[in-house]
Amino acid sequence: DNFQGRKLADFIYNDLHARSAQVFVDLTSDYSMELSRVFIDHFRQMGGIIEQEIEYKSNQLSYDPQIAAAIAGKSDAVVLTGYDESGYIAARLQDKGLQAAIIGGDGWGDGDFFASGGNRLKKAYYFSHWAREWDNPTSRRFVRHYGQNGPITFGTALGYDAVHVLTAAITRAGSTDREKIREALTGSIHPEGVTGSITLDGQGDPIDKNIFVF
Repeated sequence: DNFQGRKLADFIYNDLHARSAQVFVDLTSDYSMELSRVFIDHFRQMGGIIEQEIEYKSNQLSYDPQIAAAIAGKSDAVVLTGYDESGYIAARLQDKGLQAAIIGGDGWGDGDFFASGGNRLKKAYYFSHWAREWDNPTSRRFVRHYGQNGPITFGTALGYDAVHVLTAAITRAGSTDREKIREALTGSIHPEGVTGSITLDGQGDPIDKNIFVF
């Protein structure tokens, strides 16, 4: 979430040249709340303005009040940090005539998002950690080896990389002791992942890796 939130802010501010944003936050999702927090902090640091945070719960019966609030608000971008419910909300915003750019995180990258309304969007952006069409040699080998077994999602690619990152840490640690493995993970660089080069910080979180915008 830290990495993706910063990249969302960078993309919206520098690539879309948006200077104001509204953010939909799902109060039932730690993912949504944390991604929103990091995005908002970084966007403000860059000079952007957060017009409003629109809170909702993904299990509520209607999103009409939140959609109406976003339509009434004036901003260059609307960020939806949820999962499949974001497909419905984004489609309704489009139907209501929203002119702002619509952007989401990696929670959009599955079939449920598109089935709930995402497939009706005429223009929107979302982030992912991997693209099947990417011409990276490691990624192409991965697709050749595993693509015959059915659909491959970015989660599959991340899981594959995670196993190899862990294996490399065990090798460096020379042990299966959890503390030694954790120490070997921090500050490490993994140059040939399916999802690209991965650099971890002292806490074991990614500080540099590929991000894909769809």
